[in-house]
Amino acid sequence: MNRDAIKSALQSGPDCLPLEVLASRMDLPAESKERRAAETHLGECAHCRTELALLREFESGAVRPEEQEAVEWITERLARGSAHPFVRPAGPRQTPWWRRRWTAPAFAVALAAAATLIVAINVEWRQPAIPGEGPDVVRSTPLRAISPVGDLSAPPQEFRWTAVSGASRYRLTVTEADRTLVFQDRFTTTSVPVPGEVRKALQPARTLFWSVAAEDASGSDIGSTGAQLIRLQISESK
Repeated sequence: MNRDAIKSALQSGPDCLPLEVLASRMDLPAESKERRAAETHLGECAHCRTELALLREFESGAVRPEEQEAVEWITERLARGSAHPFVRPAGPRQTPWWRRRWTAPAFAVALAAAATLIVAINVEWRQPAIPGEGPDVVRSTPLRAISPVGDLSAPPQEFRWTAVSGASRYRLTVTEADRTLVFQDRFTTTSVPVPGEVRKALQPARTLFWSVAAEDASGSDIGSTGAQLIRLQISESK
């Protein structure tokens, strides 16, 4: 059979029903007049058989082996969020086919695919810079604060952060909770001893914030750690 003949055979005809109507009639009891008429039409119409088969396959939510683990995890999470997870009503299904497409398996498959895409994008974005390759493939590692962070049992000895590709220097800023500047300076290293001004300001139960911004050779910011809270805990008297 040539291409034109196949195309002609799969085209809808004047007797074809809308897919939603056809699917709903096929959900009726077997002895129903509308069900028997729909079955007769399907036996004669390749177009409707193909459309209905595609719809049923989509509704079934078939899961490929490589997606099984992700789908099971997502389905479990979805079930936990509902007091009556994915309960199918008794009796003939009356829900339109376009709503039945979003059954638990089909929805889980869609979420699994979306999760896979998000992970792939995240991994690609966070890949370290590759020396010798063009700007289209270079990925910079994020600037992150290492220490000190949070409540401290003892005064910190140094500020530490990660290196960033392309950074010529790092701007360390320390402020009080009301944004009063305590200290600011630039360094070419990724760690510096805690300045005297900061040691003096870091009293027990007093909150300070510190951050580091990476600058390129032109002085433009190319990364930041964001504000990091530090607070020296009050020592318990013996």
